[in-house]
Amino acid sequence: MKTAISIPDPLFKEGEKLAKKLKITRSDLYQEALHKYVEYHNEKQILEKLNSVYDNNSNTLDIAFRANQKRLLTQNDWA
Repeated sequence: MKTAISIPDPLFKEGEKLAKKLKITRSDLYQEALHKYVEYHNEKQILEKLNSVYDNNSNTLDIAFRANQKRLLTQNDWA
């Protein structure tokens, strides 16, 4: 799909330099940038939802269940 957007001149010039440095087209640069931006915000929304579920102040989970979850998570090396 083709689209027209407005970009401030300094940002456009920086984008041109980066595309040239990376040896990719301007379209590829903008596609990759938009893809990463959308991905970031999707992951952020998921993280916010998970945090709200596992928040210590949340009433959505039973207290004993939260305590067990916390205990199990702290027992793992990756926690």
